[in-house]
Amino acid sequence: MGITGSSGSGKSLAREFFCEHGWFGIDADAFAKEVVGSSEIAKKQLGQAFGADVIKADGSIDNALLAGRSFASKEGAVALDKITHPLILKEVTKKIAALEADRVDRCVLDAPLLFESGADRLCSKTLCVIADRQTLIRRILERDGITKERAVSRLDAQREPEYYSNRADYTVYNNCDIESFFEQLERILGEHIEI
Repeated sequence: MGITGSSGSGKSLAREFFCEHGWFGIDADAFAKEVVGSSEIAKKQLGQAFGADVIKADGSIDNALLAGRSFASKEGAVALDKITHPLILKEVTKKIAALEADRVDRCVLDAPLLFESGADRLCSKTLCVIADRQTLIRRILERDGITKERAVSRLDAQREPEYYSNRADYTVYNNCDIESFFEQLERILGEHIEI
């Protein structure tokens, strides 16, 4: 099962829900930081695209600085995706193949760019999490401690909710009622437990 949606929508919460019900979870953002952070080629390209200072003196990526610059515009987000997508998709594919070899039959992939990266092709079903814009902004502010201007820029650099809902097999809404959110996930889990 692939999970996607805007920043602040509740993708991680949905992934955690499935993991609590026995599914193996892959957090593509965390996976991406590990994979991209260990690739000298990717770090060189990121430095060229977003400024040499996004690579710290110790060779690690300054993720906050990179996020600030890459999500400042749609062009920046596209440039980041072009550098990172092929590498991340390759490694996620290998991870899923290894899980299948170990007979893990229920895996959930939490990927903000599930459709854009082509990772949806690795999933038997896809689910998007949708929330209204003001809720998304509030959650990003609370979670990341950034300014409202940066939160808005981040959302503006992402896809509209319809992009996700028009492509996903399932759409769940996560505005303010957490109980309703979990009920929606439970229905999907109950209907498709064999996935």
